[in-house]
Amino acid sequence: MSMTKDSPFPTHQGHPTGPSTEPGLATCFIGDTWFGMDVAAVREIRRVDRITWVPLAPAHIKGIINLRGQIVTVIDLGSRTGVSSAYGSRIGHIIVVDAMDEAVGLGVEGIGDVIHLSWDGVDPPPANLTPTHRRLLKGVLKTEERLVEILDLCAVLEIEGGE
Repeated sequence: MSMTKDSPFPTHQGHPTGPSTEPGLATCFIGDTWFGMDVAAVREIRRVDRITWVPLAPAHIKGIINLRGQIVTVIDLGSRTGVSSAYGSRIGHIIVVDAMDEAVGLGVEGIGDVIHLSWDGVDPPPANLTPTHRRLLKGVLKTEERLVEILDLCAVLEIEGGE
């Protein structure tokens, strides 16, 4: 698999992976803000059970969970993107994604549908977002119902000291 210059999603021999010629976005929300991520990166979605707090962890690390014997770090997506400052931290679901040979959980308020993506409807992140927020996005998808911020999972999962 490789990345194409025009599409930030993995491709295989020039075609997006999966049964469709257009990649799918798994969607979730925090307050009124909707996010989407490559559905191929999603391992599973779980309701929040119990998250164990980790002392001295960066602010966006909510804690860890035991997922069938595997320890999984949970990132508060609202805190990571700055959305939680407006809505508070209400995690109802954990989206478990594969990252760098390890499972990582993204804590979100709720889960949406899978949207089939057409890059014709995607705009770059708006210039008026903070540089940190812009760095976490691949673009913004316009649908009939809402705007969906497309996450750059590599940037979201990057752990930086002191954040």
